[in-house]
Amino acid sequence: MSPNVPASQETALLWRQHPPLPDAHGFAGLLAGSSGGALIVAGGTNFPDTPLAEGGKKAWHQSGFALSEDATGWKRLAPLLTPLAHSVALSVEEGIVVAGGSDGCRALAEVWLYQWKEGELQRKPLPALPFGLTMSAGACVDRTLYLAGGLDDSGSNRPLPCFLRLNLNQPEAGWERLESWPGPPRSQAVAASDGERFYLISGVGQNESAEGTPQSVYLADAYAYTPGHGWMKLPSPGYAAVAAPSPAPVDAQGRIYLIGGVDGLSLGKPVGDFTPVSRRIQAFNPRTGKWRAAGFAPVGRVCVTTVFHEGRWFLPSGEIAAGVRSPEVWSLQFTPAP
Repeated sequence: MSPNVPASQETALLWRQHPPLPDAHGFAGLLAGSSGGALIVAGGTNFPDTPLAEGGKKAWHQSGFALSEDATGWKRLAPLLTPLAHSVALSVEEGIVVAGGSDGCRALAEVWLYQWKEGELQRKPLPALPFGLTMSAGACVDRTLYLAGGLDDSGSNRPLPCFLRLNLNQPEAGWERLESWPGPPRSQAVAASDGERFYLISGVGQNESAEGTPQSVYLADAYAYTPGHGWMKLPSPGYAAVAAPSPAPVDAQGRIYLIGGVDGLSLGKPVGDFTPVSRRIQAFNPRTGKWRAAGFAPVGRVCVTTVFHEGRWFLPSGEIAAGVRSPEVWSLQFTPAP
């Protein structure tokens, strides 16, 4: 939960920089979470030898790091059993649930619970997804995990309209398929939860050109799912925010903060044209159903899994422009405005 702030109180956004990851490049698509008093990150992708703009090859990683509350820097962990990136990672009471993702060759269906115990990252299996799924968006409402959209293992890069949930109180029942949102299929969307509803914002869809070739569509829509009641279309934030930090941070009043993201305006430009990720922030108020401008983040990041840890929302590493990562770690805290 976020700090206890009266419902009528405006919120100030306080940013802080933390020790960077011990990697010269940083990573996109990390799994990240909070367990046992430590902030955990692992996996991800980068271009360690040659930049993407120069034809570099993407590398998929198994390395992991932990930052404990009393530590001044990151501790290197034993590597993951396989490379992993672009999974959904959600921090829950038991540890960090990591669902799907890709090892660089295929979309994965495996789901694991990672736990930080006695200075080690341990894992145990949870029910697998019904199919391999990567670049999905996920959030937790109460004790239920929700996953929306993504790509499967078909190789088509056609986004899926899938919507899945797993009740952590009855995990043996497995993943349940639910009715999709009333909008286009998508991947790389932003998820959020205010504790009562699941939110789905933006993402990349796909259309066909007049010649029949696939074309990416940067979506600027938003939806809310209320368990037991279904989906509701929300007002648009006004621009696409593909792959913005997810789950989107939420303050004590349930306001959702959409931070940056890719708006698609650079689509078609050469990769070498360094276009930094947007830093603008939009806040959605579920009580009024309206979006408002909420300032700018000190840095722009995409392909980042946010983590609520020790009263702050952490944004570890991430992508700052096409193919370019950063090892910096930032966090956001919501406090009463002066």
